[in-house]
Amino acid sequence: MGDPGPDTKYTESEVLTIFNQRPDPYEPLTASEVAEEVGCSRATAYNLLTELSDKGNLDSKKVGARGRVWWVPGTNVDDD
Repeated sequence: MGDPGPDTKYTESEVLTIFNQRPDPYEPLTASEVAEEVGCSRATAYNLLTELSDKGNLDSKKVGARGRVWWVPGTNVDDD
């Protein structure tokens, strides 16, 4: 099979699988790390991560001047 072309579709499910199959699903990842795992461009990964964050499936935080990381949101546990 050839390299992915412009018509190749990557799904949000593929991105979530990357987070869920990690030993620590809460570990933050960059768009570049996700792109490498999915096999897409960094821009495509960034767009998918942003969509998932907008939907509440992932949390995100800007780190540094040009960096951003995403992670699976945890549940809030009240210890009272």
